[in-house]
Amino acid sequence: IPSEIAMLKTTLEGLLLSSNELRGTIPTEIGLLTLLTTMDLSNNKLNGTLPTEVGLLAPSLFHCHLDRNQFSGTLPRQMGQLRKLH
Repeated sequence: IPSEIAMLKTTLEGLLLSSNELRGTIPTEIGLLTLLTTMDLSNNKLNGTLPTEVGLLAPSLFHCHLDRNQFSGTLPRQMGQLRKLH
């Protein structure tokens, strides 16, 4: 996922990239996508730790699917701010 995804911060509401064999890490710029209501990055080959900036999505994010990847480490404390998740 390129860091340039932040250029969509005023329009992107859904990021549906499951089952695309994506590799690499989730960029910290993901936190700039404050209109995002759905994020599905499941079933890829993403790795590294989840960026703490994911917590910045708290006001709008309802659905978040990150399963079936190769993440390491612990969940960032900021994930606890995602109280609207279903």
